[in-house]
Amino acid sequence: MSPRREGRMKPISGDWSPRFAIDSEKSMEEAVERFGLLPFLESAFPGYGYSIEEMASPDVWFTGVEGPWEWKNPVIEATGAAYGKFFSGRAGFVSAEWFGDLANVRNGGRSFDERYAEGQASIACRRIFDLLREEGPLTTTEIRLRLDIGRRGRGARSGLEAALTWLSMRCYVVVCGYEYKIRRDGRPYGWPVARHALAEDHFGSDPRDVARNRSGDASRESLMAHLASVLPDVPEGKLAKAIDL
Repeated sequence: MSPRREGRMKPISGDWSPRFAIDSEKSMEEAVERFGLLPFLESAFPGYGYSIEEMASPDVWFTGVEGPWEWKNPVIEATGAAYGKFFSGRAGFVSAEWFGDLANVRNGGRSFDERYAEGQASIACRRIFDLLREEGPLTTTEIRLRLDIGRRGRGARSGLEAALTWLSMRCYVVVCGYEYKIRRDGRPYGWPVARHALAEDHFGSDPRDVARNRSGDASRESLMAHLASVLPDVPEGKLAKAIDL
C-alpha cells in the first residue's frame, strides 16, 4: 500500500457549490463531518454528487493507490462516525452529531426489544443483537462462527446479511471498524472484514437519549434543515428519499 496522502477538501469545478473532491484521508474525514449523513456509493439521484464515490478524485478511486475504500476505517476512528447500511440498504457514514436524530426518526425512541416484541424484527435479528449485547463488537466472520451460520449454506448467509441490514437501517447496529487479515510479515492483505457493534457501544451512549428531548418530527426537521444547508440545490423530496426520512 502506498503512504497516505494528506490534503484538504477542494471545490470541484461546476455549478454545484457544496461539491468537493475527496483526494486524501483527511478530505474524506472533512466530507463526513460536513455532510453528517453521507452515502458511500453513488446515490439514488446521481448528478448532485451526494456520495463519496461521486466526490472522489479519479486519482484515488480504484487506481492502485490507497483511496476511500482503505480510508473507511481511519475515518471511523478519526471522526467517531458510524458506518452501515443507513441509506435504503446502501452503505454510508452518519456522524456522531446526527446519528441520534436519525435513530429518533427511525425508531421514535423505541428499543430493539420493543420492536421485537411488536413482531417487527426477525429471530435472526434477535440472535445477532443479543450476541453483540453479550460479547461486544464482533466481525462478520465471528458472528457467522458464533451463530454457526457457515454450515447452513447460502440461504443462512443471506439471512445474516438481511438481518444486519435491518438492524443497521433502524440504527441499532453499526459498523465500528474494518479489519484486514495479516500476513506473517505483518502486512495486511485481502478484503477488509467489517466489525459490528451496538450503536450505544460505539458511541458510548444510547442514541435513543435524543428522543427524551425532542420528538421524531423535530429530529426530522433538524436533519432536513441541516441537509438543505449543505445541499442547497437538491430538492427537499430527493433529500428525504436519500436518507429515508
